[in-house]
Amino acid sequence: MSIEDNLISAFYIGFFMYLVFSVLLILILFILAFFMAKIMRGNTTIGGNNAFNSKIIIAFLFVSICLLSIFNFYKFSTYCKDLKNVQQRSFETITAIAVGYSSVGEGNGPNDLSYGTPIFEVPETGEKIKLSVGPVELNETYTLIYLKHCKLAEIIKHN
Repeated sequence: MSIEDNLISAFYIGFFMYLVFSVLLILILFILAFFMAKIMRGNTTIGGNNAFNSKIIIAFLFVSICLLSIFNFYKFSTYCKDLKNVQQRSFETITAIAVGYSSVGEGNGPNDLSYGTPIFEVPETGEKIKLSVGPVELNETYTLIYLKHCKLAEIIKHN
């Protein structure tokens, strides 16, 4: 499998994951809206709680799912922006230096570190880009292909 194929595969995994999750969230919202309307109209309860507590529970769930949906649709829209480039196999190519990670924390112990998303700096422009790519060594130069909006990348060459 080529490097481009790996990037395309990673893109479609994320794209379809957010698409399926979006559809599921919409279905859950419709179901919650139905139960919310039924509970708000009468004295219907959830799990033996009184009607007021049931209204609070349904309202909290509805607002939570709405917020989760907004975040999910935002992430899905970033994938949609890159869909045309993936279909045309038109990727951004840069040569950049790995300058850091978005976060570093402890994994299974103090000597086992867990690294976040690598941050690359493009020497010509000084621009810093956070790209989702495999492990990299800091202060090393890499040639990468990446998708501009969803920030997925693959290493072409370690210079």
